[in-house]
Amino acid sequence: MLGADAPAPLTAQLRAAIDQCPPSTLAARMRAVLCVDVRAQVADLPMPITAVVGTRDRLVPGPVAREPALLARHGHVVTLDAPHLVLQRRPREVATLLATLR
Repeated sequence: MLGADAPAPLTAQLRAAIDQCPPSTLAARMRAVLCVDVRAQVADLPMPITAVVGTRDRLVPGPVAREPALLARHGHVVTLDAPHLVLQRRPREVATLLATLR
């Protein structure tokens, strides 16, 4: 989720966070993600949606990650050279990007 080139301290922080979460909670979250389909509702949202997608995301394929923003009336897709956890690996770039979308 962080990429093979992730700094060791960041990897340790992610492991610690995951270790604090019961396996049943992680499993329930994965089941929920696989079962939820709100594509029809996304098209009706009045606010903008920005999908920040990592080009090296091996957990959620690019087309799936981009779909909500593409379905939205006011959707934007931004792709960064990053793994799944884009915000953790590219925080400054994402913050700058989001500030320019206002």
